[in-house]
Amino acid sequence: MCDNLRGQIEKVVVDGHESLVIQAPDEVNNGNRKIRAGEVAKDQRIVDCYVHFESALSALCHSAIEDFTSAVLAEPPLLFQRLSFIRGSNQGMHQYTAYVVVSPPMKLIAVWIALEDVTPGAGELMYVPGSHYYPEFLFGGKAKEYDGPRDGVEEHKHFEAHLAENIKSNEGDITRFLPKKGDILFWHADLHHGGSPVVNQQATRHSIVGHYTGKSCIPNYYNFAPQRSKTLRYVAEISCEHACPLYGLHRA
Repeated sequence: MCDNLRGQIEKVVVDGHESLVIQAPDEVNNGNRKIRAGEVAKDQRIVDCYVHFESALSALCHSAIEDFTSAVLAEPPLLFQRLSFIRGSNQGMHQYTAYVVVSPPMKLIAVWIALEDVTPGAGELMYVPGSHYYPEFLFGGKAKEYDGPRDGVEEHKHFEAHLAENIKSNEGDITRFLPKKGDILFWHADLHHGGSPVVNQQATRHSIVGHYTGKSCIPNYYNFAPQRSKTLRYVAEISCEHACPLYGLHRA
């Protein structure tokens, strides 16, 4: 399954794709840039390729993932967003609750699947074990999620300083994830995590990330990308029943 999906992604990198969206970390609000042939820079990620690749849908709906997320969420899981990485993200430490918004905010699980063995220096995933227990930051003193128009730039700087202080106090605990192909990492919505600096510029870090919430929750993702949720409903109707038993992606 990993080899098949990786092969499809590598083909997209060479040939381009008329529908798949690609993003760099600093352009997460740009949902319309399609992949051109030969265009995947070191920091970029492909968004929601499960809409087009059943191999991606099957991987993210694997029974091991369904069983674990169902147990933790205490209800059937809803898969609502997916990112594909070819190289390390070079993304600094962050928390999903600030940016990957669901209601309620803590009912969120991230899943990271290695599509190849990850080697040191490839921009491997890094995280701080136990950091989901650190004191939380509330934007405006009341919200875990960041809203630019509401909170402004200065409030986000305060949030970054809060994370930096947490990490500085626990720098010795930073763990770098060096999985084998097919390994799965589940992490808590408040876990401090990011991408290690890419030391080996030739190394790849083929991987996929899925975001899951409970079927009773509402992902904010569908509010600003309604066209994506319509596509997911269609994919669920034609694929989900035989690809996986995961609660239908069309239940946005």
